[in-house]
Amino acid sequence: METQIKSLEDLSISKILKENPKNSSGEYDFKSLANEIMNKIYIDNGNYKYHPIEIEFYIYDKENHADIHVYPRDNKEAGELFFHLSGMDICFESSMEEGRFGGILIRALERVKDGETIRIGGPLTCVNEVLNTAKSHTGIQVVHCCNHMSRPTKCIGKRKGINQSTTLKDEYWNKKYRFLRDDLNLGDKITMKDDTFDFKLHAIKKDRTRTYKIED
Repeated sequence: METQIKSLEDLSISKILKENPKNSSGEYDFKSLANEIMNKIYIDNGNYKYHPIEIEFYIYDKENHADIHVYPRDNKEAGELFFHLSGMDICFESSMEEGRFGGILIRALERVKDGETIRIGGPLTCVNEVLNTAKSHTGIQVVHCCNHMSRPTKCIGKRKGINQSTTLKDEYWNKKYRFLRDDLNLGDKITMKDDTFDFKLHAIKKDRTRTYKIED
């Protein structure tokens, strides 16, 4: 069964685990879910629309998928943005009381406006970009699009967001839950001219050019 996201309410952990069977390696196959996320969902900050092009899945379900590498979050609605020390997630419906929480870590985005395409790479750089260019920080939202794109996606291996030297090597630490849009590849570089945002001062510090490499 392939997952279909017909609205943000479909970002339900119980639905996703039910619809995505485990493969021969004992891990859930989230490829169809990744395809739905990258083709049907975007972030709108009032000035730009940002489409995910590289993502990682983090799901905790105490009964079926107790992944301890997931940042806890409580009473989050499906599709709500959750900002944390490692970047930002598009949340699954989350409840600590029910023992289910998690989200989709954004590792890279694509911004298209007036025929110009700009790619932004790196989880924290994506946060900076979305906040810096927003019309209002309270107006940033995740949108489900009915007139969706049809670009395929592919799994590119273990989650980069987990330190591979961690001592917390449970059964989930090396699962292949990282996905990339199919027209991009490991080794590709995204060069960006962006503003460095100082969260302490809430001010733009300086312009600089930086490169994000999609790597293992």
